[in-house]
Amino acid sequence: HDDIMDDDRLRRGLETVHKKWDLGTGVLSGDLILSVALDNLTNNYIDKPDVIQVFIKGLVAVCEGQALDKEFETVETVDIKDYLNMIDLKTGYLLGMCADIGSRIANVDIDLSLKLKKYGMLIGRGFQIQDDYLELFSSSNNMGKSLKSDILLDKKTFLMILAKKESPKLIKEALDTSKENFNLSINKIRNIIVNDGIKEYTERTIDRIFKEANSILEEIKFDMSQIKLFTDYISKRKK
Repeated sequence: HDDIMDDDRLRRGLETVHKKWDLGTGVLSGDLILSVALDNLTNNYIDKPDVIQVFIKGLVAVCEGQALDKEFETVETVDIKDYLNMIDLKTGYLLGMCADIGSRIANVDIDLSLKLKKYGMLIGRGFQIQDDYLELFSSSNNMGKSLKSDILLDKKTFLMILAKKESPKLIKEALDTSKENFNLSINKIRNIIVNDGIKEYTERTIDRIFKEANSILEEIKFDMSQIKLFTDYISKRKK
């Protein structure tokens, strides 16, 4: 569904479902995946109604975040606080939900579940800002997806919000050329972001968020080494 809304052609190096087949197949496939998830939860955890509720609340939050993401395409400027709220819903809540559900299934106490939920939400926040970064400074081959949609749709990403604040005229000129000459446009945007110090600031921000996530794990008395490997895996995505 995300690929449909952004009209992306690649996902993990493969043609997206709605491009390989058609729009209807893409919608049905997404609906089916959700149905399989709900079937799994209701069949295996019928004695844990709180797990189902966490899942449903997570779905609602992700949809709210995605709606904000789409809404931001139609406005000229977005505050960084509004952006962080959007990604916390769209991406952070998804990973927070997974950590929360996993801990509840493991029968840990509620305080620990909430800590792990916070860990997941921070990982989601770091992942999304990192994704914004890689959309500009990586390649389609490395990312396994098209890198054009954020620019062409004027997505309000972490770096672009800061760049528009620092160099609004230069960014507007670069965006205006994106549909006619995408490569020229993205090179201009990269140069602005580097020269304004936004690239370096974003790298520091991502690193700080992942360290904050790991600090939560260090407060937990159980062995969290396997979960820390997940942090390392996400944080080391390369250009």
